[in-house]
Amino acid sequence: MRQILFVGACEKSDLLLYSSALLAAAGKKVLLIDATTEQKLKYSVPRIDGDGDMTEYEGFYVSYGLKTGAEVRTYLEHVRFDGLLLAEAGFDTILIDTNHREFFEGISIQDYTERVYVTNYEKSCIHVNEEILQSVLPKQSGYTPFIPIIKDTVDCQINTEYFEKMLGHHPIAWSGEFYEIEFDELDYASRIDNQNHNRLRLNRLSKAYQRTLIDVTTEISGMTYAEMKSAFKRIKKGRH
Repeated sequence: MRQILFVGACEKSDLLLYSSALLAAAGKKVLLIDATTEQKLKYSVPRIDGDGDMTEYEGFYVSYGLKTGAEVRTYLEHVRFDGLLLAEAGFDTILIDTNHREFFEGISIQDYTERVYVTNYEKSCIHVNEEILQSVLPKQSGYTPFIPIIKDTVDCQINTEYFEKMLGHHPIAWSGEFYEIEFDELDYASRIDNQNHNRLRLNRLSKAYQRTLIDVTTEISGMTYAEMKSAFKRIKKGRH
């Protein structure tokens, strides 16, 4: 079971929903957990009745109301699904969204299969993300691998070199080049429409977002690019 942790103070619930749908279309059994302070998924996903409750949505499962990593661990070890504990219920991938330091109390950031750092260009997000990293990265030798993503990029004086310089003193090993998701009114409109109509329509995303989504999901899944691209084609044709 792969546990993928998305860390960052920017809005990224759309990215996790899209990635979950793509993994599900690729044949994976997926659970998405909202462990953020705002708990936005409960407003985007229909039929979630209470904290920790789980619902099926667009071929994958969603749960919210869990604020810390310790709560997530307890949830997986003690909550049952189809008569089995969640940790034994055959989930291939668990995506976890968090945006605060308290999530890491009592756990290690090294416990996750992959760690994804998500930011945007806003100063508040950049500094909150750095505060999170300062509090959770181990005070020891060795580097922690992260997959880096910058969302809603625009043409301005901030760029990836700025982040690399600002975070260069932290024990981070970037997996490669920063993934960049450009701000596009089409993508914003899709996010709003999906939220208000309780659905996911990935085929209305910009081509640039679609490409980056496939690339990111390929990296976190351990699957091939060809497999993920085929899954996206099935989504576009409504066969997932």
